[in-house]
Amino acid sequence: AAPIARVVSMLSDLKARLDSEGSSEQSVYDKYACWCEETEARKKKEISDAKARIEELTNIILSATAGRAGGGADIQDLQRRLLENEDSQRSAESLRSRESQEYATSKAEMEESIAALTKAVEVLSGAGTGKSLNKQVQLLDLVSGVRRAVQLAHNHLSSSDEMALEAFLEEPETEGSPFLKKRPTFKQHYAVQSNEVQGILSNMLETFKTDLQAAIQQETERQSQFASLLAAKRTEHEQLQAQLGDQNVKFANNDATVAASKKERADLQESLRNDEVFLATTTQGCQAKAVEWSERTRLRTEETNGVAKAISILNGGDAQAVFGRAVNSLIQTSMTKHADLVRKA
Repeated sequence: AAPIARVVSMLSDLKARLDSEGSSEQSVYDKYACWCEETEARKKKEISDAKARIEELTNIILSATAGRAGGGADIQDLQRRLLENEDSQRSAESLRSRESQEYATSKAEMEESIAALTKAVEVLSGAGTGKSLNKQVQLLDLVSGVRRAVQLAHNHLSSSDEMALEAFLEEPETEGSPFLKKRPTFKQHYAVQSNEVQGILSNMLETFKTDLQAAIQQETERQSQFASLLAAKRTEHEQLQAQLGDQNVKFANNDATVAASKKERADLQESLRNDEVFLATTTQGCQAKAVEWSERTRLRTEETNGVAKAISILNGGDAQAVFGRAVNSLIQTSMTKHADLVRKA
């Protein structure tokens, strides 16, 4: 029985070793299988998240690109409006400058005419008194000023008034002039002519004064209107510049958003491709390893079952009897061979 016991002991040790190795390999495989499961789940989520982010970035790029186009149109419109505003300011300033120059010229002419007419009326109102020579000198001094006043008041004079003034201006100082007759016999005629001219000049004087006040009032109103218009234009210009600045910032931000989004999308697409390859490779490897492990488990189970069955057989009563008969048979055979050898010797 000792030999069978030794074989059974050896088989038992073998089975124990097989069971231990099987447990160790199972532990290793379980860890590998767990890694496969976790890795595949993590990569699938990363791939899903990457695809969602890529779609989101694509929408951001499309929206920012559309906004960029709209922003470009807004910037062009604001630039156009700024140029129009500046042209309008220049036009208003140019017009105001011309009006101011015209007003200054007209005002100076009217003031000169008023001064000349005032002096002329004063001289004529004293006609017939004082020295005739002194009146002649005074009238001669006033001729150019009165003539200019007549030219300026041309549209306000009747034909008869204009003719009377022309006659006066042509011969204010001559001896035979009806305005400065020295002989008493013509004094009454002189007075009539002098009063007529004086009346015309007085009317002209009042007209010039009225026109001067009207011109002053008009200039004041125009200057006020110009100041209001310019202030409004400058305020509008500042607002347009502020809006243009905002649009430029938005435009630049859109460009930056598009550039950053495109870069991020490209990086994600590259990472996605790598992740998909990694997942496919990992899934294939894990599946192959599962098939391999399944086959290895089957073989080890068969091996272990075979050893266990052998132990069971060897431990059975039949095995002991068979082994005993086999041993006896071997002993008898050995003894017979030994006896034959002795006889032959």
